This record gives sequence, structure tokens and C-alpha cells, in this order.
Amino acid sequence: MNRILIAQGDPLIVRFLARGLQSAGYVTAQAADGDLALEMARSGLFDLMLLDLGLPGRAGLEVLAELRRSTVGCPSSC
Repeated sequence: MNRILIAQGDPLIVRFLARGLQSAGYVTAQAADGDLALEMARSGLFDLMLLDLGLPGRAGLEVLAELRRSTVGCPSSC
């Protein structure tokens, strides 16, 4: 089953995305700030991450740059 990480600071948006993705058969997890999103993405447990650029803490672009610098078990689209 495909696992999707939703990195989004707004709980309403998270619920909306999670509900839609789960109804389509995906497993979702959420990170409400950039530091947690980076930690979770580095775990290698996710097939896709929906990344909000305006995350609290570490901004989404910083998370993306850090993931690209590291060797994370993430699809090449990261």
C-alpha cells in the first residue's frame, strides 16, 4: 500500500487531503511543521510527500533542499 506524508501546517487542509487520499486507498501520515516533516521524510517509509512551502519552523523549501542533499529512500521526484 502506498504511504503519503502530508506536510501541512493547516489542520483543515490536512483533514481534507487525508480524507480524499484515504478514500482512494492510500495510507497517510501528517507533519505539522518543517522539522517533523524532515524527520519523517528521512525515515524512508513514504512513497510521496505533499509539501507545503509555508510550513512553520523549517520552511518547505528548506526541507526539500535538505532532502535533496541527503540520501533518503524517496522516489526520484523528491
